[in-house]
Amino acid sequence: MAWIADRLRRPDGCPWDREQTHESLRKHLLEETYEVYDALERGATPALAEELGDLLLQVVLHAQLAAEAGVFDLADVQASIARKIVRRHPHVFSDAVAETASDVNRQWERIKAVERAEAATPAEPAAPSASGAPSASGAPEPGASEPMSVSDTRVRISPEGEGDPDAGTGIRNEGGSGPGAGPASNESAGPASNESAGPASRENAALKGALDGISRSLPALAASQEMQERASALGYDWPSVEGVLDKVAEELAELARAETDRDRREEFGDLLLVVVNVGRKLGIETEGALRAANDKFRNRFRRIERMVAERGVAIRDLDFATLDSLWDAAKAEERATVEERASAKERATTEDRATAEERAT
Repeated sequence: MAWIADRLRRPDGCPWDREQTHESLRKHLLEETYEVYDALERGATPALAEELGDLLLQVVLHAQLAAEAGVFDLADVQASIARKIVRRHPHVFSDAVAETASDVNRQWERIKAVERAEAATPAEPAAPSASGAPSASGAPEPGASEPMSVSDTRVRISPEGEGDPDAGTGIRNEGGSGPGAGPASNESAGPASNESAGPASRENAALKGALDGISRSLPALAASQEMQERASALGYDWPSVEGVLDKVAEELAELARAETDRDRREEFGDLLLVVVNVGRKLGIETEGALRAANDKFRNRFRRIERMVAERGVAIRDLDFATLDSLWDAAKAEERATVEERASAKERATTEDRATAEERAT
C-alpha cells in the first residue's frame, strides 16, 4: 500500500492524487469512516472488507503526505500504535494482572494519565560537545547520541516468538528494554520534544485531562458517550440508572421553564447529554440507537407517502390529525410485516428440522 500511494503521488502518477493535501482529504476520511460504520451493521460481509480497504487507503495517503514532508511515514504509524498497545496492555505483554474488562479499563486510564504526565515533563537539555559548547551547526558531535526518533524505537510484530527472548509473545522491542520501551506516545505518531515545543506547548500538555484525547470531530452523540464513559472510569458516575432518569425529568422541567432561545438551547443540550448517559448506563451505543430510530422513522414515513399517493392527494394538503392516524397505520403495517417474517422464518426452521429428522430415520 505504501508503494501504491508513493506511485500515485509521483510526477507521472495520478493528477488528482498529486493535488491532495491533508486538508483536502479530511472529508474523504470522514466519508469512508461512516461507510465502514454502515457496513458494520450488516456484519462481516465482503462489503465490509471493501469499506475497510477504502478507509485504510486514507490512512496510507496521509502517511505518504507526511513522508513527503519528512515528518513520519507509514512504518512510523505502525510503530506508534504497536508501542502504545504494548504499553497499555501490561497484563498481556508484562506481569501486570487484569482479570476483568473493568480492571483493564481502570489500568488503561492510569497508564494514559502517566503518559500525559510524561508528555508534560520538559525534555532534558542536549549534552554539550567535547569542547563544552554545542556545535555551530546544531548537529550532534561525532560519537554523540542523537535523540531517539519514532523509527529508532520500533516495536516489531513478528511471527510467534521470532527474534524475541520471551518466545511466544510475537513481539520484539528495539531501542529499549521491556514491553513498549521508549518514549511514551501521547496519542500522537511520535514522541514530540517538549523542549522544542516551547513553554506554551508544555503548559498545554500539563493541563491535558482525561477528556482531551476525544476528537472534536466525533459526532456529538458518540463524543458525549465517550466523555461520560471516561468520567465513569475515573469514578464520576451515578450509582444506578434511576438517578440518571431522575436527572432527565429535572432537565425536562428546566427546558420547559426556559424563556429565551439561548436558555432553551442550553437546556436542550443538557437534556441530550443526560439522555446519552441513560443509554450508557443501560449499555446502549447511543449513536447506533439513534441511527436505528432514524431508519425506523424513514421507513414509516415512506409508508405514509405510499398511503397518501394511493389516495391521490399531497401530504401537505392533509392536517396533522390525518397524518398522525396514517402514522399509526404505518406502525401497524410495519408490525404485521415483522411478525409475518418471523412466522415464515419459524416455519422454515420447523420444516428444515422435520426434513433432517426424516433423513436421519
